[in-house]
Amino acid sequence: MWIKGGSILPILLHDNALSVLRAIDKPIKLEVFPDQDLLAHGYLVLDDGWSTKPNKSILNFLYQSDTLQASIHSDFKSNKTISEVQIYGIDKAPVQVYNF
Repeated sequence: MWIKGGSILPILLHDNALSVLRAIDKPIKLEVFPDQDLLAHGYLVLDDGWSTKPNKSILNFLYQSDTLQASIHSDFKSNKTISEVQIYGIDKAPVQVYNF
């Protein structure tokens, strides 16, 4: 598998759920692949998974200077959680972890 440096990939941890409706509330793992400047970015768009309403949440992620930041623009409330973050190519553990 090849992944472009500078990417942040959200991975749905679906535990063998065979439909989107069964997996919609499952947690997400973020996989961070910094580029040569130790920067990465990505985003995730969430909707309710059921209706045709245009409501959505957009989560933007930025990894920079050993810090992972997230911002959100939301038209609806989501219970989606990020249960795990994996950062590749880093030789040391984070100094601090923020739960936001």
